[in-house]
Amino acid sequence: MDNLPVGTIVRIKMPILGNRIGALGVCIENYTIGKDHKGASFIFENGYHDGFSVNEQNFMLRKVGFDQRLSAYQFKSAVWLAVDYNANIFDFERLGKEAAQ
Repeated sequence: MDNLPVGTIVRIKMPILGNRIGALGVCIENYTIGKDHKGASFIFENGYHDGFSVNEQNFMLRKVGFDQRLSAYQFKSAVWLAVDYNANIFDFERLGKEAAQ
């Protein structure tokens, strides 16, 4: 499997980063380190974020939807991500309702 694209909505399969099982996250960037290590960064309901390799994505995350509006999100830095999170750019309440449909 390849990286999940930016804008993908996920639920976590295990408690990680202070989140309960089933908490929502959204993919905010895809990255490559070196030639072979591909990964994607996700931000979660509680504002924590982290990168996941493709294998970690398969093991820890379950895709539940895609948000076209967030597919254009451009990750700039952790500081800007916090600003965007606090401005409710990710609107996890809306994403949760849409993922439930």
